[in-house]
Amino acid sequence: MLTYIASRRPRFLRVMLASLALSPLAYGDEPRLNADTLSGLKMRSIGPAFMSGRIADIAVHPEDKSTWYVGFGDGIYRSRDGGTSWENLGLAASEYIARIIVHPSNSDVVYVAAKGPLWSSGGDRGLFMTEDGGVSWTNVLSAGPYTGVNDVVMHPDHPDVLYASTHQRTRTVAALINGGPETLTSPRTAASSGVS
Repeated sequence: MLTYIASRRPRFLRVMLASLALSPLAYGDEPRLNADTLSGLKMRSIGPAFMSGRIADIAVHPEDKSTWYVGFGDGIYRSRDGGTSWENLGLAASEYIARIIVHPSNSDVVYVAAKGPLWSSGGDRGLFMTEDGGVSWTNVLSAGPYTGVNDVVMHPDHPDVLYASTHQRTRTVAALINGGPETLTSPRTAASSGVS
């Protein structure tokens, strides 16, 4: 909610931070929030929330800390130089990336939970996997044209076991149908998703 309000009214965030800095939130005689506390913050526009122009998730390569994967409004990006330059790896029609996981023992295997477009059916929705470092993607969990994967976690002791949840929704100007029958939580294993 705060993100929505702040993106719709950027002045709101500045006023809120200023009022917090001047408020009597204190421990003893020292204010908890003051000008020094907020001096490192610079106000800048990060784009409107409804345009899917924000970073949704970041995953760092388990061995090479200068390789990052980022989910953005038009797909997955990878940087091999700590964020200086980026390459688009696909999934452009996903619009909303929920989670990125890099396999800990095989960094060519990357999983992406994609919610898909909010205002239409189709797009890149589901749990996607690459086994070639992002050259190609396979949808390993798909439940329907209005159902995306909104989260995925990897079992800490068995990295070939994933737990994913799907979320079915239909959104229009007049209505939101949230959590239809295709909404579920399901374990995925290497054998059932094709991971070797």
